[in-house]
Amino acid sequence: MTRSRTIRFVLALAAVALLAAGCASDGDDGSEEGSADTAAEATTTTADTTAEFCEASETINLRVTEGPDLDFATATEAEIGAAFVALLDGLSADIETLAASAPDEIAGDVTTITETIDEAVTAEDPSGLESEEFDAATTAVFETSTETCEWTPADVTGVDHAFEGLPATLAPGLTAVTFSNDGEEAHEMVVFTKGDGVTESFDDLLALPEEEVGDKVVPVGGVSPIEPGTNDTALFDLEAGEYMAICFLPVGGGEDGPPHFLEGMKSEFTVE
Repeated sequence: MTRSRTIRFVLALAAVALLAAGCASDGDDGSEEGSADTAAEATTTTADTTAEFCEASETINLRVTEGPDLDFATATEAEIGAAFVALLDGLSADIETLAASAPDEIAGDVTTITETIDEAVTAEDPSGLESEEFDAATTAVFETSTETCEWTPADVTGVDHAFEGLPATLAPGLTAVTFSNDGEEAHEMVVFTKGDGVTESFDDLLALPEEEVGDKVVPVGGVSPIEPGTNDTALFDLEAGEYMAICFLPVGGGEDGPPHFLEGMKSEFTVE
């Protein structure tokens, strides 16, 4: 199971639950107009529920964007799958929080999602989470999640070989990135910031041997490789500082081509 597919799946669950919070305030059961106290109580309950959803959604999305502590360059598909199953298992309480307040009209959808997670965790096999339905759902509802929780949206496009649309400056806080691949090769968007006290430029850091970079750069997360014509999403909690988005994939898709960033697929931005 690819990391990007897992991210889309978890965002689907978060967004479904967040939509539930929004739907809960719109229903009309045909009863007589209630008292002002009842209306106020319902408004407060809805606000509280939305806050719970957003808190759980933030936790889930940031954890999945960060990903498991795993060397993806050397890990096998089985190891990657097992790592994400363990990650989902660790998020079970937050997933339950999201699902608990879902309205009746989407209870079946939430049940299907939670049962699929349970099956994946129990069987230690994430293959059941891969489906076009999950992909379509997450793509459709991510914007709603961003709006409901007031995350800052950022639409970034990958082409051969550059990032387009990434703002030069972003405000601190939660930023919801939608990354689209308009190129002819697979692309990824990996985000780094500089370590404490680092004064070298990113270009200088990229020129260093890998073993010398060490704590000079700190990975923030990102969007795993996606194929041409597709998109994926990630949530970042950005603090003030200097950042770089970069694509490490080799030109031509083989193992011997130069990395895309040497062809220009790197973009610096500042959070302030």
